[in-house]
Amino acid sequence: MAIGDVHSAHEVKANGAYLDVKPVSAGELWRVRGIYFSTQGVAEDIEVVRTDGSNEIPLEKSGADVTGYVGMPWVVSSTTWIRIKNTSGVSQTLGYDAIEIHAAV
Repeated sequence: MAIGDVHSAHEVKANGAYLDVKPVSAGELWRVRGIYFSTQGVAEDIEVVRTDGSNEIPLEKSGADVTGYVGMPWVVSSTTWIRIKNTSGVSQTLGYDAIEIHAAV
């Protein structure tokens, strides 16, 4: 892929499942532009964490009236990425979009 390319995904995830916002190629960097989810009207529908696969740092927890986050300054790589976790108790659609800011060499 190239600098400026848009990466996105929308997937239905069961309760307890997650969607990773993570480049596949080493050296690639993405700036996350938006995280989206269907709200089920319950507190803490989703949890957003920064992770390296072993350790997690909580960033956001949604409330009943929140359906996404837009304009975050988060940058992700193949070694440190964002994980969107479904904590709603039911299946829901999780999604993201990001722009590539550094291409793999």
